[in-house]
Amino acid sequence: MNTSYTVLPVLNKRFFYTFFFVWAFVLHHYAQTQSENYIKTTTYKVATTSSLSTPTTAQAVQQITYYDGLGRPIQTIAGRQSNTGKDIVTPIEYDAFGRQAKEYLPYTTTSATLAYNASATTDVQNYTLYTGQTPYSEKLFEASPLNRVLKQAAPGTVWNLGSGHEIKLDYQTNTSIDTVKRFNVTTTWNATNKVYDINIIENGTYANYQLYKTITKDENWTLGNNNTIQEFKDKEGRIVLKRTFNNNTAYNTYYVYDDYGNLTYVLPPLFTTISSATLDGLCYQYKYDYRNRLVEKKLPGKQWEYIVYDKLDRVVATGPTYSPFSDQQNNLPNTPIQGWMITKYDAFNRVVYTGWEQETTPFSASLRATKQSTYTNTTVLNESKTTTNTTLNNVALRYTNTVSPTTMQVLTVHYYDDYDFPNAPTSFASIQGQNVYYNNTVKPKGLPTGSWVRVPESSTTTPIKGTTSYMLYDAKAHILKTSTTNYMGGYTVVENGLDAFTGRVNFTVTKHKRITSDTELLTRDDFSYSQQERLLTHTHKIGTNGTPELLAFNTYNELGKLISKRVGGTDTTGATALQKVDYTYNIRGWLTAINNTQSLQDTPNDLFAFNINYDTVRNEVGYTGTPLYNGNIAETYWRTQTDNVLRKYGYQYDNLNRLTNAIY
Repeated sequence: MNTSYTVLPVLNKRFFYTFFFVWAFVLHHYAQTQSENYIKTTTYKVATTSSLSTPTTAQAVQQITYYDGLGRPIQTIAGRQSNTGKDIVTPIEYDAFGRQAKEYLPYTTTSATLAYNASATTDVQNYTLYTGQTPYSEKLFEASPLNRVLKQAAPGTVWNLGSGHEIKLDYQTNTSIDTVKRFNVTTTWNATNKVYDINIIENGTYANYQLYKTITKDENWTLGNNNTIQEFKDKEGRIVLKRTFNNNTAYNTYYVYDDYGNLTYVLPPLFTTISSATLDGLCYQYKYDYRNRLVEKKLPGKQWEYIVYDKLDRVVATGPTYSPFSDQQNNLPNTPIQGWMITKYDAFNRVVYTGWEQETTPFSASLRATKQSTYTNTTVLNESKTTTNTTLNNVALRYTNTVSPTTMQVLTVHYYDDYDFPNAPTSFASIQGQNVYYNNTVKPKGLPTGSWVRVPESSTTTPIKGTTSYMLYDAKAHILKTSTTNYMGGYTVVENGLDAFTGRVNFTVTKHKRITSDTELLTRDDFSYSQQERLLTHTHKIGTNGTPELLAFNTYNELGKLISKRVGGTDTTGATALQKVDYTYNIRGWLTAINNTQSLQDTPNDLFAFNINYDTVRNEVGYTGTPLYNGNIAETYWRTQTDNVLRKYGYQYDNLNRLTNAIY
């Protein structure tokens, strides 16, 4: 055996040493630490002319990711993002084969330095919020080069590896016991209808070892096939069968593909034999054109639907659709008036207007082909903006009408880039003390500026009624104002008071009139935030001189999860709120309680309490429940102040996770 070696030139060695020296120099002078590689990201919340070496939480959000020598992330730290301004750390750990077997939950440190914590994997397990729990998810890998996951355990001792409540996976190939039916699709090009016609054939069963078989057992699985999903894939990685079980009875869903790999049929569990009745009544069917575009589809119990594209593969027409107009719906469902939903675009692929085109010819594949040929042969693909109105069926719009069809009932119109359109704003005065940046001189290029939405009354009603709206922006394209005027002369105007740098909404002022003669109703909503940008308070007042009412005074735990909300009353500090609502979660983040069903005693007393049990059951008030570990709700309890009686629902499911019974 011959062995060859390549000797690096001295120049390459010199380059390597020089690079190493420069890298070490950079670390020495600029590194957060001299022992770890890292990337630190600073996102500023205030304007600054230079970078801040140690910004406060009010000035910036900082995050750092540390890497090992192989370039793998080993720890992420969100600087000062806990509720009390401490760092939130997420440890990342690898096993001897470089696999991430454990994925840790975040925890908070006692400091706010962004410093690397070498004992993070130990500290997270001692974290107060995780007392008595396992603060990580864990994978058990197959002892093979494939590194396939055999078990997936969620955080929490109930779901630990070895608890029996993990997600379990088994990898096999199909055998004769599986009896996987083999369906083939023959596709025939229909030159008249410009579509591949499809025909499904049952061709026996797959031979042994021709399919990949993956068995997934959920967290409620004990023995047998119940609570499992068997997934069979062909050699191209396409799912051909999903098999589930209820009381050990198999429920099969087959997926059938054409020669080009397009999904053509989905055969649900009720499907038995191939016939027009079963295909049309139970199955999903899809047809494609020569560009592999879905042009026809049929959902169970529905008629065929048709899709038409332009040369840029944009959907321009879909049908059949019933008329949206009241005068054309009198004959439903016997002799419905049908048509096409039309969409027109500009050169930037933005929808500029939509409409409904009546179709007098019965819908069929040949009709779609005729419609498609119109778009295939056209050289005009886009509508463009005009400076004067174009009238299309009594609707005035500032776009050309050159793309087919040129006659239809307009339903919506969308404007961009400027304020040159019907009912556009003529004044660009400041909004709540903030300057409007874009106007008729400084164009808001790339931004939506207005719209018109038709009120679908009679198709012959004139003048045609609609709702118009427009938006005004600041220099950073944050929306300062949205104005909507209805067809009765009323309006709704929403003005936003924004943080000048981040665009965060600090307050909104809403002005509303239903009809022209109504008195304007004005409301104001104010929002305050923590330094971590979590919503702290939300107050609401009616009228300019109204008294603010507290809608929410939020409290969070150290990891930023909402744990209480004070609501009601005029004390915006929340000290004397009418109600305090408490929230409790389990280690997986599932909501387990709203207040306390054992007692409504609180300050002030609770009006209502609700308890949700998943993997634990209290077995109070009659029915004995069964713990569930896959996220299904096992039982709920509630109590109200009206009669202070504890009530309960116990829930039962089949092995397909369908609710079968609720016992009161």
